[in-house]
Amino acid sequence: MAKCFEDGSFTRRTVLGGMAAGAALFPSIPGWGETSDVDVVIVGAGAAGIGAALALAKRNLTYRIFEGDTRVGGRALTDTQRLGEPFDIGCAWIHAAKPDNPFVQWADELGFEIAPHDLALNQLYYGQTLYSSLAVEDAEKDEKQIVELIERAATGRKDVKVSQLVPDWRKPMDAAALAIGPMDAGVDLDELSTCDRAALADYDPNYLVKDGYGALVKAVADRAGVTTAAKTGTQVTEIRYDGRSVVVTTEGASSGTTRAKAAIVTASVGALRQTPIKFTPSLPAPYMDAIDGLEMGLLAKIPLKIPGIGHYLNGIKPYDNVFDEEPRTGSVPSFAAKDIYFLAWPWNSDLMVGFVGGRFAWDLCTAPDAEAQAVAFAKERLADIFGADMPGKVTAALLTPWATSKWTHGAYSAASPGHCRARETLRRPLNDVVFFAGEAVAEKGMYATCSGAYESGMAAARKIAQTIGA
Repeated sequence: MAKCFEDGSFTRRTVLGGMAAGAALFPSIPGWGETSDVDVVIVGAGAAGIGAALALAKRNLTYRIFEGDTRVGGRALTDTQRLGEPFDIGCAWIHAAKPDNPFVQWADELGFEIAPHDLALNQLYYGQTLYSSLAVEDAEKDEKQIVELIERAATGRKDVKVSQLVPDWRKPMDAAALAIGPMDAGVDLDELSTCDRAALADYDPNYLVKDGYGALVKAVADRAGVTTAAKTGTQVTEIRYDGRSVVVTTEGASSGTTRAKAAIVTASVGALRQTPIKFTPSLPAPYMDAIDGLEMGLLAKIPLKIPGIGHYLNGIKPYDNVFDEEPRTGSVPSFAAKDIYFLAWPWNSDLMVGFVGGRFAWDLCTAPDAEAQAVAFAKERLADIFGADMPGKVTAALLTPWATSKWTHGAYSAASPGHCRARETLRRPLNDVVFFAGEAVAEKGMYATCSGAYESGMAAARKIAQTIGA
């Protein structure tokens, strides 16, 4: 398949070849476009699908929304049972939570309490060794240095591995690399595109949702009528398209075919790769290359409930951000290291929430008896911070399931080195009737966010309205 050069550009042969192939793949199909069941088919009832449905309804366009899972919300999901209090299995932070962020507005309208959370590092452990506040400050300086190097390389259009830009791996530079890679992008730095990371938006300010971000998204879906309209338990298996319309085939609870003037595909790139929808004609090579170039990163959560604990033990306060890194030897980078980040006592709760990312997260989350192993690992590292008796005080715990979910195959997208333009490719409508939406194609650097997914769905709906003259 086509690859980018270091500067991120496609070869002339690749582009022209893709255009020629695309022309051949777009024949007019007799009888299509004459009638339709609905104006638009939406594939997926996550944040992007919800945003698309709202925008279509506002323009008096009809839609049918199919969701393979048995619920709406996608990667926004709040559990209220297993830990005895609301916990976000999926997205938890409203990133870039400014007044124009749609979920800040929805939280205000729907009565959800939100509160700011500064993601700056507060505590840094190497095994049982607590590093000084000076080391924490140094880690933050190192993170800024890496970001500056990323931006400089991107300006020079060098889409290399971010790991190549790290000047050394001394402590606490490795903590900065951990923050930027596994704990942010969900991939290790040797798998992360420099240009893609440089294009990432400034996520500040970040807000948490007291009753759960997933609960907020579900409330938006309820208000929009998506919860009742969505055909859940229904998988889209094929999308046939020409230049005028689409025919969508489904299996499951609502099996059959639906004709529409256009389709909005919001499935994750992981699902498109691992549980593919058949496109007829086949997707042109640039689209296939873009899907292959957007890996699914993994950030998994391991919340531990510890009732009755004093929330200022060892100087760790509610909302503190604690890195506990696997002790290293020498200055060689350690990819897939057994590192964990803890969010301490959010909302002054009894939860110490562990996060693992990148290769180590994949290894942990796909192992036999993964949840038991993950909880045991988090307890072991909890002992580094609070002492050997603390794991015995944990009364409930879980492991988030995105590594093994057939509807996501990961948490969110990260472009591989050499594929910095993959998102741009997928933002282009396919023959003006198939549109891609979701966090992977969110604009303004808001990929990997719920609000970015939501707004990408709305943007796709607006483009369709313009195309069909609504």
